[in-house]
Amino acid sequence: MSALIFTDPHFHAHPAFARHLPDKGYSTRVEEGLRTLDWLVETAHEREVDTVICLGDVFHVPGFLDPIVAYEVSARFQKFMINGRKLVIIGGNHDVAGSQHSSIGVLPGITVWRENLSVHIQDIGHVWCCPWTHNLNPKAGYKGCVESPKYMFGHFICHDVEVATGHRIHGLETVDRAFIEQFDQVLLGDAHTHQVIGNTTYLGSVLKNSFNDDGERGYAFIMEPGGPKGFTLEKVTNPFSPVFLRLSTAIRPVGELLDWIDAAVLETDPHGTSVYLDIQASPKDAAKIEKRFRKTTLRMRTRPLVEQKETEEVRLQTRGSEGPTDVIRQYVAHNLGESEAAADALVKKGEEYLK
Repeated sequence: MSALIFTDPHFHAHPAFARHLPDKGYSTRVEEGLRTLDWLVETAHEREVDTVICLGDVFHVPGFLDPIVAYEVSARFQKFMINGRKLVIIGGNHDVAGSQHSSIGVLPGITVWRENLSVHIQDIGHVWCCPWTHNLNPKAGYKGCVESPKYMFGHFICHDVEVATGHRIHGLETVDRAFIEQFDQVLLGDAHTHQVIGNTTYLGSVLKNSFNDDGERGYAFIMEPGGPKGFTLEKVTNPFSPVFLRLSTAIRPVGELLDWIDAAVLETDPHGTSVYLDIQASPKDAAKIEKRFRKTTLRMRTRPLVEQKETEEVRLQTRGSEGPTDVIRQYVAHNLGESEAAADALVKKGEEYLK
């Protein structure tokens, strides 16, 4: 059994930098997503995979589907299932609206994993599947398994993962790391940057959609039986995923920056169809950049230059039910290593400040 596996396409109009295509009825950002899906369908056929698996976040806005986007995406998802191929989706946090997962699950023949369960995949074995829920608990229901799964597929973050902006996101406090580490291999969505941490592979999003995905292409993976851990993963690059780049004249002088954009971006992508630039510059340098490229189709925005922070920023991934005091305690525990009394003192000081 072989499978095509990908995650986090976040299909949506994404109006920033989008240009409407009147002959098609949707924007250039939607077109990038549809080209990605056409490529995934073609890859599934060429590689003769038996199963296509998406690890969550099919659509971008929970509980909302643009009719045109939904129709175009759904039509292509149906093509995955030609010749008896299975299509399975794990519900992601962007798919969740109330108690329901993505509307893609109402289509005939499409299975959406909505709760923790053990699934047997031919030639691979049992896989413990953990979709996103509002009360995420990967261990829930595990004791009832007839055969202990050796693998886990899911949609959540359980390590300190790096994101393209230079931040690190701490995993959810509700996730038992020791439980995760008992599996031979763990494949997860949610983190958009591809990385391997211990037994866990964060696949990275197949389609980049914002400057939070700075500098990386989109990837999908071919999963084949074999190898010391039961299956191997072959990374394949999505040729239709845009690239988002953050640039600053604080790092590179404006003259060098202009030449670099000409050489590294426009010479390889003359029409600016797959590169988005976010440039920090002074008003004077921004004017030079606008003048140099105003007649091109390059997609860019310029922003005022601000002082760069010297310390690494940290973001905490939390559940919606957690309040500011919970977040402060988590931050203290992760970064300062101080006692709970110190955390309480910090909370009290913050509450006094807010008054």
